Amino acid sequence: MKHTLPYYEPIIKSTQSKADNDIVDECVELYEAGKTRESLLRLIDFFNPELRQKYGNAEGTALHIPHGSIMVDILLSDDEVYIYSDFLLVPDDQRLPMLRQVAEMNSSRLMLPRFVLTGDKLRIEYRCSTKQCHPYKIFTVLRNICMVGDRYDDEFCEKFGAKRCYTPHVMPYQPQEVDYIYDGIQTLCRQALEGVEKYSRQRFYGYAMQLLAATICQIYYMASPQGMLLNKINRTIGELSQDDIPILDQMKKGVTALREIQAISKQDLAHDLYHVEILASPNLRGTLQTLQKKLADVFKASLERVQFKDYEQSALRLLYVIYRLFYEYDIPDEINAVLAEGLKKASDKPFKEAAFALLETIDYLMDDDNFEDSDEQAAEDGEEQLPVVE
Repeated sequence: MKHTLPYYEPIIKSTQSKADNDIVDECVELYEAGKTRESLLRLIDFFNPELRQKYGNAEGTALHIPHGSIMVDILLSDDEVYIYSDFLLVPDDQRLPMLRQVAEMNSSRLMLPRFVLTGDKLRIEYRCSTKQCHPYKIFTVLRNICMVGDRYDDEFCEKFGAKRCYTPHVMPYQPQEVDYIYDGIQTLCRQALEGVEKYSRQRFYGYAMQLLAATICQIYYMASPQGMLLNKINRTIGELSQDDIPILDQMKKGVTALREIQAISKQDLAHDLYHVEILASPNLRGTLQTLQKKLADVFKASLERVQFKDYEQSALRLLYVIYRLFYEYDIPDEINAVLAEGLKKASDKPFKEAAFALLETIDYLMDDDNFEDSDEQAAEDGEEQLPVVE
C-alpha cells in the first residue's frame, strides 16, 4: 500500500447542528418561573425550531415528532408530562427471548424512561409531574428515548422478527446515490483489506488498526447510513476503541466487519440508505474550540512522525482522527469545508504528500483568526450548556 484511500464526497453535505444554545437560559428561566409548558416547548425549539410548527398542535399540548425510524410523542398537561415512543410489536414465537433483552435494557440502556408492554405493543415511556420536569432532565429523557429507540428497532426486527407499530417517516436515497455509495464501499473495503493484509505480514499492527478504523469512519462519512449498517458501524467503532482487547483480536473484528460490509448486496444496502428527520442528534456539537482540543495532540504527534520521515503512520493517523470527528460531532459548515478540502488533497496520494496536506489543514484549523465567529464560540464554550454540547 503506497497511497492513501480515495476520497468520496459525502451524500449529506452539511453536518451543522440545528441546536440553538441561545435558548438554553430561556428554558431554565421559564421553568423556574413556573411556566413549565412554555419551558418544554422552548426546549423543542432548542433541538430544532422547525419541529414544533411541523409536528405540534395549535394548543401546544401534543407533539408527534419523527426521529430516525421511530416517532416520539410528547403530551403536556397542566399537571403531567408524558413522553413515549411506540417501539415494536412483539412476535409470539420470539416473545420470551425478546422480552429478556428488553428487561436487561431497562437497567443498562435506558436511564429514566422504561420499556412497558401492553398486550403485544412495546413502548418506551417516561412520565413525571410538571413540577419535576427541569429542561435538563427532559433533554436527557428525550435523547435517551431517541438513541435507544432508533438504534434497536432495526436490530429487533432482524433478530426477533418484531414488527413496527407504524411506517417510518423516511426518504430513500436516489438510485444513483445508492450506486455511488455501493461502488465506494467496494473500493474502500477492497483497498483497505489489501492494506491490512500487507501491514499484518510486516507486523505493523498499529498501521493496520489505523487503516481499519479510518475506513469504517469514512464509510459512515460518505454514506450517512441508517438501519443495520449504521448499527454495524457503531458496534465496530466501539470494538476498535476498546483498549482492553488485544490488538490482534481488535484487528480480527475490524476485518470481519469490513468483509461483511463489502458483502452487502446493493439491494440490501439500499434498505439502509435514506434521509430522516431527527429530534435529538446522536452527535456532540463541534465548536471550533472543541475540535481544536481534539486535534491538538494528534497534530503534535504527527509532526514528530514526519520529522522521523514516518509519513505513512502520520497520514493514517490523521485520516482516522478527521473521519472520526465527522462520526462523533455535528461540525459547523465553515469547518466542514476546511476539513473536506484537506481530505480531497490527501485523496489517493503518496503518504508523504498526504501527510503534509493533512497537517496543513489542521494547522489552518488551529488558528482562530481564520474563522469569523471564533470569539463568539469561545465565549459560548464557557457558558452553561445542555449536555448536547461537550
